[in-house]
Amino acid sequence: MRCNSDSTALVRRSSAGCAFDLAVERLPFKIAAIAATPATSIEAKIVQNCASDLSLAEEDVVYVCRQESTLGWWREALKAVSTSDVVIFHSPLIFSVILVVITKLCRKRIVSLVWDVYPVRLNGRRYDKRLIRRGIDLLERFCLANSDLILVPSPDFLKEPSLADAEFVPMWVEPKLTHISWPGSTAASQRGADEVLKILFAGQVNETRALDHALERLKQVLPIPFLLRVASFDKLPDSLLSNRQVEFLGGLSPCELGSVATNCDFGLVSLSPVLDGAGFPSKTFDYLGFGLPVLYSGPRLECFIRLIEETGVGLDVSKRDNVSVAELRELQSKIISHRKLFFRETRLKPGSMSRTLSRFANRP
Repeated sequence: MRCNSDSTALVRRSSAGCAFDLAVERLPFKIAAIAATPATSIEAKIVQNCASDLSLAEEDVVYVCRQESTLGWWREALKAVSTSDVVIFHSPLIFSVILVVITKLCRKRIVSLVWDVYPVRLNGRRYDKRLIRRGIDLLERFCLANSDLILVPSPDFLKEPSLADAEFVPMWVEPKLTHISWPGSTAASQRGADEVLKILFAGQVNETRALDHALERLKQVLPIPFLLRVASFDKLPDSLLSNRQVEFLGGLSPCELGSVATNCDFGLVSLSPVLDGAGFPSKTFDYLGFGLPVLYSGPRLECFIRLIEETGVGLDVSKRDNVSVAELRELQSKIISHRKLFFRETRLKPGSMSRTLSRFANRP
């Protein structure tokens, strides 16, 4: 995909010579794929990969991602909306709520890529009961209600009432592409098994993450000592701050986080075991982009767990009695080491988005 200096790409490529058969006619509309987050974010990478997949089918696609210039961003986004027939937005939709309203007023069709469920519920109860959170959830549902097509990365999401009419499209990984062995791809693969493992956790620290629970699970299953390195703008609870197996790094910029990741062995995805509903933790792909295999602790998210374990890039420790040193080394040997390579190989199955939108084109 070509990107100009304004971080916008107009893509129109021929599929001649491609090794796959798209088996779809060219779509009768122009498409804008808008990422409301910076180009380096996993959300923007997902949207870009969707746009790239469409470009292989000779579609007219404009890709817009967040720029340093706020004015420039709005100018490009509004231009993309005004010149397109279909506009693709991403989760959380609150980032794009104003553009969703404008798109709807312009009578354009809206496609939403969704991998979060709101409101967040623990044991059947809303986690965050603040008025501002209720307002954000209301706007999120407003965007969903005004979407002409909702795409989700896991069949688990179809159980959610607000997503019952969504369509499942595997938006991230084509499994056969991730089976690439890179010896020495992580820091740990060059150290002895008797040394301390460094496990990185990055993100919010609250009840939905249940870091205390994840720490106990790691203690139970890992065969060697470890240090949990926590990078977060949130304050850690005293139980974690006083724990010698926890190192609190505070809030880090993406660049600083990438530097820390080079000296870590695994990334931790932690969710509360009593989290209700579907989930597809996008933080997973940040870790993999840093070259870190993933350890997961949380509820039984069938599609997500199958994805990381079948592709060999992660391991669910939630129900395990133990994890062997051999399993840890195998994870490290299978991980894709280079961030750019990972994002190039991690994309939709060729033609999948075009096929989905071709069905969408025939809807009344």
